This record gives sequence, structure tokens and C-alpha cells, in this order.
Amino acid sequence: MLEKLIEKGEGENQDFKQTITSLYKIAKTIVSFANTKGGKIIIGVSDTKIIVGVDPEEEKYMLNLAATNYCDPPIAISFLEETDEDENTILIAEIEESTKKPHFARQINDSWIAYIRVKDKSIPAAKELVKLMRKSFREEDQNKVISSLSKQEKSMLNFLTVNDSITLREAMHVQNYSKRRASRILTALVKKNLIRVHDHEKETYWTI
Repeated sequence: MLEKLIEKGEGENQDFKQTITSLYKIAKTIVSFANTKGGKIIIGVSDTKIIVGVDPEEEKYMLNLAATNYCDPPIAISFLEETDEDENTILIAEIEESTKKPHFARQINDSWIAYIRVKDKSIPAAKELVKLMRKSFREEDQNKVISSLSKQEKSMLNFLTVNDSITLREAMHVQNYSKRRASRILTALVKKNLIRVHDHEKETYWTI
């Protein structure tokens, strides 16, 4: 199996890494696979298909950290370890195509960008494609969820349909809610997949 994967080389569904050195960079790859057709990241192999081996536990830690804290929404990864004839350990991280598209990768400046996989590259997704991904949450299902919202939840959602984002302080001021009530309403809308939360170092905010 390992020989076949390496011989296949890098492409739309496969990427080689000697080791994980940057959480930002690996998050971009993880997101691109989740937003496209899924794929495998093979760690312990160079771009020229040379097996160098890795410490699998250290690489798993880095991958899980990136998938949890540097991907929004977080992305699940499954792992498989393989050993070659020289006892070099290779870690295979598999990312399934997501049902919660679009996913965004955290940038060094704390912005978030959606990526897709094109051939052997992870590239930023066009804005129109991001919109199409969001529509994968079928309109009829979304309407059913919206019809079941409370008056306060509908009011908050309506605000976000005409504004790019909202912070907790804005929600308290615009809707005249207590901090606890505003937070509870925003959390409920996130759980119903109607809005998204963004943890920014300055102030958390929510968007559709």
C-alpha cells in the first residue's frame, strides 16, 4: 500500500510532507482537502518521494492541533501508520470531504481564508465558490430550522442578513439584551448551523 501511495505522487487527493513545521501551512492543506474531495497527507516522505520517516505521535499532535484550532469549523482526521523495510515510520493522515463546507484556515494575521485543492496545490477559493459551498445546507432544511426559531433568534438572524458581522457587545446594544441572553441566542444559532463564530484575538464575532 505504502509503495503505491508514494508512486502515485502528489495530486488533488494526496500531499507529501517530510514533517509538520507550520500549523498555518498544514491547516491550509487540511482545509483544501475538506473543501474539495478529501485526501491524504503522507508525513515522512519528501517531495521527491524519498522516505525519511517521522515520530508519528509528534506529527499527530501537530495535525490535530491545526485541525482543531487553525481550521474553522474544526476538521476530523483519521490516522494510519506504515513502516518501510528500513523501519522508517510513515504517518498517513486522511481527511474526508466535509459535509460542513466551507472550512477556513487561520492566517498569520488572524484572518481566515477558505482553500480548495487544485491538482497538487491548495489555493484560495473564489468568493462565489464559498457562497455555493454555504448553499450545500439545503434551502428547504434551512427554512424548517428558521421557522422553529424563537422571536429573539429570528431578530438576531435578521440583523446578520443585512450586516456583515456582529459582536457580543453589538448584540447587547442593538437588541437590548443582557450579556447572558445575547450569548445564549448567538450560541443557539451556531448550533443550528445558521451562523458561524470567529474567535479573534481582539474580539469574538459572528457571521452568516
